[in-house]
Amino acid sequence: AFSIIQAGESLQTTDDPSSVMQAKNNPNESSQKNGPEEITEGMLLELQYMAWKKVADENALEPPDPEEVLAAAVLNDPEAVVMSGFGWSEDLEKIVTLADRYREC
Repeated sequence: AFSIIQAGESLQTTDDPSSVMQAKNNPNESSQKNGPEEITEGMLLELQYMAWKKVADENALEPPDPEEVLAAAVLNDPEAVVMSGFGWSEDLEKIVTLADRYREC
């Protein structure tokens, strides 16, 4: 599994997006809390990684590595990421389709 490192934190990717919401600082802490858990920037990056990986897997494309996902998050333009960031396609119709699928994830 890949790890995205942000601000000194490391989050491991899993196939279960709900696991991203579990407490990572105290492994002995119960996953049930009294209130909603705060979503950190690291968690958002992890969710973006999982979404891009799903798009890649569904379309038989090379999945991006965590550093590419971090750059994609900074760019914040899925069409540009598909074409220039990941180099998945230069076909405008396919670029739009892949970017739309990422937004759905």
